[in-house]
Amino acid sequence: GKEMQSLIDEVKLYRTVGRLVLDYFSVATGGADIMIDPDLNYWDVAALVPVIEGSGARLVSSKGGNPLKDLSAVATNEYLLPEVLRKLAN
Repeated sequence: GKEMQSLIDEVKLYRTVGRLVLDYFSVATGGADIMIDPDLNYWDVAALVPVIEGSGARLVSSKGGNPLKDLSAVATNEYLLPEVLRKLAN
């Protein structure tokens, strides 16, 4: 939707297709700044939580809540997270 497009318009590089594990690994290791999945299965999210949070990055739902309840994911650092969530909410 327009919310995602607003964020896409401001980033340097944007990809739509990738491998779930490698894309989140990129965030965890600093190779990517943001990874967003609007719709995930519980087992996908549950596997991501320890990896992302263990790296020092943040993992929340696309609404900013618990990704294990909302079953969506936004992984990024603590500095970008408020702006990413703001863009997704507009």
